[in-house]
Amino acid sequence: AQKVYDGTPLTSHVDGTGENADWIEGLAEGESAVIHSNTGSQTNVGSSENYYDRIVWETAQESDYTLRFDMGRLTVTKASLTITALDQEAVYDGTDQGPGGQTLQGQDLADAVRIEGLAGSDQITSITLRGSAVDAGSYEGVIIPEDAAGPEGAAAIADNYDIEYIPGDLAISQRPVTITA
Repeated sequence: AQKVYDGTPLTSHVDGTGENADWIEGLAEGESAVIHSNTGSQTNVGSSENYYDRIVWETAQESDYTLRFDMGRLTVTKASLTITALDQEAVYDGTDQGPGGQTLQGQDLADAVRIEGLAGSDQITSITLRGSAVDAGSYEGVIIPEDAAGPEGAAAIADNYDIEYIPGDLAISQRPVTITA
């Protein structure tokens, strides 16, 4: 079984009834046995062997068969996550404008980036934004988001997501001055 990461476990649980009762193939006609509980689980990106708790030998006898187990693997692949720096505006004041390598958290983070694709209860708790300019003008793609981290750090996010960082623009308007005589 395989799925894209969504923050919930991938399981291939069966109870030996209904459509799952034929998981044991090759029994003699008229004989039956079922996997009582198939309980593998994989939550984060990666792969693990599926396994079972026990087989219920109904009309078949275990001693009549050579068992070969092929329970399969449970595989979770990375989800897509897009982090877009929002455009910023400032008025020329002779100093650097823009985030300039600032790490943002809380409301500052929410006001500076748009995050799309987080699964379940996952959250981004900090992001670094870099990029700045001094002079009045329009600076396309200068605000660059990077280093997204969750409560467990950056690796927890990077391990489960393919992250696309999309830069934002910076517009520095001319400073109004008054000339008097």
